[in-house]
Amino acid sequence: MSTTSPASPLVSIIIPTHRSEPPFLAETLASVIGQEWANWEVIVVDDGSPDPDALRKLVSIDPRISVVRTASGGVARARNLGFEHARGDLVAFLDYDDVWYPNHLSTAVGNLANNERASASYSAFDVVQGATKEPVRTAHQQGPVTRHTVLSGGNRPSITTMVIRRDAMAAAGGFNPVFDGADDLDLVYRLVDQGPYVRSDVVTVAYRKHDDNWSRDGGAMASGFRRVLAANLERLTAAGDLEAAAYMKSFEHDQRRYLARGALVDAVAEVRSGKLKRAIPHIVWAIRLSPSASLSIIGRPPIRILKQSLRSLSAKGKPKAPS
Repeated sequence: MSTTSPASPLVSIIIPTHRSEPPFLAETLASVIGQEWANWEVIVVDDGSPDPDALRKLVSIDPRISVVRTASGGVARARNLGFEHARGDLVAFLDYDDVWYPNHLSTAVGNLANNERASASYSAFDVVQGATKEPVRTAHQQGPVTRHTVLSGGNRPSITTMVIRRDAMAAAGGFNPVFDGADDLDLVYRLVDQGPYVRSDVVTVAYRKHDDNWSRDGGAMASGFRRVLAANLERLTAAGDLEAAAYMKSFEHDQRRYLARGALVDAVAEVRSGKLKRAIPHIVWAIRLSPSASLSIIGRPPIRILKQSLRSLSAKGKPKAPS
């Protein structure tokens, strides 16, 4: 039976899913089993899947993996339920389609051991496309990680790269179901109040983009981002933390520009792979987030590639003139 101690803390890993046989879950679990840090448990939260027996069979590959079933209630409630069942002093939230490299947990546990005030550790990550394992790009951050840089979005972690202290997670109040789908962003903004984040520049995670990603729904993401930002500005203002609120508000424009540019880069990747229709939601999302940023980026390398690709696809679709 796994035990936890200051020298060898148990890491509870929560994986929510609403599917009986989620794509990539087997690969995700294999990446956990292959961790250098062996003191872990996985709690797969079955969020109302249609065939619970199929899911249990799929995950019955290691005695450290358990399943908790609940009626369908969304990803935020599923994550909170997993946390209620967690026994570890450290917790992590892994999506069923992402992959941890073998050094992920050992890196995070070491970071937290060396930074006692930190509420969480996070790392750089690769972005992979679909079933491929070759990175499309690597997400690195630069500069100091402070409460202000987190609130401004300049150095904001991705939930799938984070390992969080249990007491900090409990004090933050878990995930807010009101922001289901953007609940991870909201938690990142609130959790930093419990202690600073410590970042590793080592790449330890592969974040997978595919057709079923929630991030494919650009409109929903844009809406979720705006609602989370507004709620946290209101929270900080009501608490009298006017400096943090002003800092967050002043950088709202930069956050929108950053997300808009990321959407346009994703659009380019889709067009390059010949999937023009899948590029359109990314472009719409970019414009909704920051019309001025989207227009100002025109002429820069990503958009030049996009325009060239669109012209190329258009030319391929035209009938040849008779000779």
